[in-house]
Amino acid sequence: YLLVLLGLLVLASPESAMCSKNKEIEGQLRSSLQDKVLLLRGLPTDNSLAFDSQLNLTSEIHPGPWYAAEIEVHKIQVKDKEIKIDGYCLAYVDNGINPGRKIEIKIAGPFTQDAPELLALIRNRVFVMQSDELSLLVPKPWQDLFLGIAPAKKSLGGPAGILPTGELIYRVGSGVTPPRPIHVVNPEYSEEARSAKYQGVSVLGIIVNQDGRIVEIHIARPLEHGLDQKAIEAVRQWTFQPAFLDGRPVAVIVNVEVSFNLY
Repeated sequence: YLLVLLGLLVLASPESAMCSKNKEIEGQLRSSLQDKVLLLRGLPTDNSLAFDSQLNLTSEIHPGPWYAAEIEVHKIQVKDKEIKIDGYCLAYVDNGINPGRKIEIKIAGPFTQDAPELLALIRNRVFVMQSDELSLLVPKPWQDLFLGIAPAKKSLGGPAGILPTGELIYRVGSGVTPPRPIHVVNPEYSEEARSAKYQGVSVLGIIVNQDGRIVEIHIARPLEHGLDQKAIEAVRQWTFQPAFLDGRPVAVIVNVEVSFNLY
């Protein structure tokens, strides 16, 4: 009887309860975050982000571009006085944070919240989880890629959408001729890409209106290392002879390739 009583006391001890809570928190965090690509609310200046038990930021963050804060979470550990979330940075910024570099998120305890409340705090204070908030943070050219919107299937000719002006947008083909560039600006090389000796082709989707002006740009195939932004800056300055359908100018959506080569 005494041994059974002692066993029950051990099971009811604060340490046992804490261990059970930690396992519950860890399980929920892994289910919600692990092996997912997420956007941090701030990029660490080195390789670590620190928060207190109320999820207030206690370390410095990098003022760099939004896309540099994208990480893939690969490990989560919950202890009595600390939560650690490890991931890999997927982008490149000029302070030495390269693709594949480890990012460590530390949240200091002790934790008074229950598991669902703590999970909600971590999701909302550490990461950007809501799609409507993402659409506000992510610049328009990257939104389709970052928000997981699948590209439309390619087809020849026919309407592809409508501009805010009411002008129909067509695809090239079936009588719709492609626009012809008449003024092309070459892109500059980013310092990050030059330092990394990085080369490649950025593919941009553009809408050219009936006046031959580009009215919208989105990234169809990213290149990273800051080169996509350089491609957009250059292509915004391009002008075209417009596309034609039955002898009249029309708006079209087409892809353009911007090559970056080091000679």
